[in-house]
Amino acid sequence: MAVPFNMANRCPALCVPDGTASGFPVGVQVVGHPFDESGVFAIGPAIKELRSRFV
Repeated sequence: MAVPFNMANRCPALCVPDGTASGFPVGVQVVGHPFDESGVFAIGPAIKELRSRFV
């Protein structure tokens, strides 16, 4: 699946660092529609806020 994603390089991507209850480092990758950087940057903080409610 990496080849089609790498060929469509107009899609903005963001990695939100996260962790599990056992302390393992985990990241959540968000990929948006082509040229929709504002949508990706809006989802990043929302993921962090949701995660903080469940930990």
